[in-house]
Amino acid sequence: PQKTDAPTPELTAPEAGAIVKEDNVTFKWTCAEATGLDGFRVEIITDDGSFASPVKTVEVGASVRQAQVSTSVLGVGSYKWRVRQHPQFRHIGRLQLLRHRGGQPGAGL
Repeated sequence: PQKTDAPTPELTAPEAGAIVKEDNVTFKWTCAEATGLDGFRVEIITDDGSFASPVKTVEVGASVRQAQVSTSVLGVGSYKWRVRQHPQFRHIGRLQLLRHRGGQPGAGL
């Protein structure tokens, strides 16, 4: 199949260096519409981690531009995140640091 250039997602929230104290964090981005786009994948890693093994992955539909994650899933620490389009997975949003203070590691979304 012929490859087409898909628009690159631009991360908008949380801002770089944000300190999150709420029970949930909402990741937001903007991206132009593209044909053949199935959706987006939000990948979250620890500050010293690798995107090859994300701590949390959330997939949303092509018309969605945000994803919410419980901070109890992440636990206390510093994180990086990116948004990838699928099925292309060629364009990656810039990394931003997310700091979470408080809360206990746990389960659930």
